[in-house]
Amino acid sequence: MTVYELNEIHNKEIAEPCTMSEDGFWHNVRKYLREYAEVTGIHGFRYVAEKRSTAEKIIWSLALIFSLGGCIYMISKILDKYESSPVVLSFAAENIPLFEIPFPAVTICPDIKYNTQAFNYTDIVHRLKNDKSVDKTNLTMFHHLSVVCDDIHNTSKFESKTLDNGFFETIHETKMKLADIFTFCIYQSEENCEELFTPIITDAGLCYSFNIFGGEDISHDHVYNYAKYYDVPHKTANYFDFATGYEEKLDVNAYPRRALMAGFEHGLVVYLKFDEQIKNTVCTHFLRGFQVVIHSPWEVPLLQKHSLVLPTNKTAVVEKQCGCVEYFMPRNNTTAICGNSLLDCAVNAENDLIEVQKKSKIKGDDYCDCKPACSSLKFRAEISQANYDEGKLLSTQRLTYADTKGYLNGFDNYMEKHLNFSTAWTLVHIYFKEEYVTTMERNELYGISDLISNFGGVLGLFTGFSLLSLFEILYFCSLRIASL
Repeated sequence: MTVYELNEIHNKEIAEPCTMSEDGFWHNVRKYLREYAEVTGIHGFRYVAEKRSTAEKIIWSLALIFSLGGCIYMISKILDKYESSPVVLSFAAENIPLFEIPFPAVTICPDIKYNTQAFNYTDIVHRLKNDKSVDKTNLTMFHHLSVVCDDIHNTSKFESKTLDNGFFETIHETKMKLADIFTFCIYQSEENCEELFTPIITDAGLCYSFNIFGGEDISHDHVYNYAKYYDVPHKTANYFDFATGYEEKLDVNAYPRRALMAGFEHGLVVYLKFDEQIKNTVCTHFLRGFQVVIHSPWEVPLLQKHSLVLPTNKTAVVEKQCGCVEYFMPRNNTTAICGNSLLDCAVNAENDLIEVQKKSKIKGDDYCDCKPACSSLKFRAEISQANYDEGKLLSTQRLTYADTKGYLNGFDNYMEKHLNFSTAWTLVHIYFKEEYVTTMERNELYGISDLISNFGGVLGLFTGFSLLSLFEILYFCSLRIASL
């Protein structure tokens, strides 16, 4: 026998025990799994492991596959609902008294954007169209006001790219003063319109707001606020907090103001006037009157966009694409204000953002990951109106108080000063209708215990799985193997 043949026989003798060892290992594994299947509490496994006909094993195997598939599908739906609908809105068990919440903020915006006696915007438009000279001061003021006026800029003569903080000075110098709009105001015992209303900037231009928070309370420290706007000097140092409400030690004069009771006499009364002789139709397209918005004290309304919240990402997108922001957007002291030539850029940037958000929703992505506020306060307004004849009303009051000493002279002087055929009057009452507030709670739809219960119910329904079944698996994978 050659050496080569001896080596071949020796190799065969060595290889054979290894093959037997592998076969024995897998044989033991199958035997071990069969033993587990026969004793486990999970339904159906023992019918597959038992010595049955092939047809029976196929049927039970298919039943197990369908059962496990249904179980996985239901668990995925539960997880999807847990992620997509984490909270549920429901009515609270008890309503809260009216005096525990703030009275709404009321923002009033005149459709006339500036005082024609302070600046003649229409004259500047005509001069520019006719190629007449305009001095630098008036041209700068025109560029500032053109941002808040309607779009009439169809030539480069009207265009301005960016504006600085002088924009707010122009708005302040040419504004419709509070006395030009408000004749009479009263809220509970307060009757001074200048103390009740605060000038603010919105997308409708200069407005006056009642019961609104100051600029430092609405925006971050780095946001620029013009010193003469959003200033609430008469407010107290204590505020309403959603978590705790008003502090018990605070009196009725706490800020933001609150209504102690429902009803006409406990609300805000505003007497507005409008001089129909004021003409700046080039700026406002013949609009006459006021816009009134009711909102929460910590919100700045956007009247033209019909919303109360300006998303931060919208401001960032406009600044990135245009190098500026619109005048009513939050900005720091160095960010430029978009002039009239860049307003189209700002609009296009907002539209681009909307398109991106639409696409992200289609893809199932959350574009900005903005979470809703933990607490919010919404006011539902009911509007009723009637024709108001101020002449008949004042005449009736004159007859009613005719016997009061000294009243007639003062009343007649007031009539002569304020009542004329060119002035339109509006009387506005804002008040709560009911003594209690309907509250709704935002609670989590699935807590950890709910999630575990749902998982357990699905697993039990489809497979008969329980915590003891899990312990069985751990036991057979650890202690049982060690005891063999």
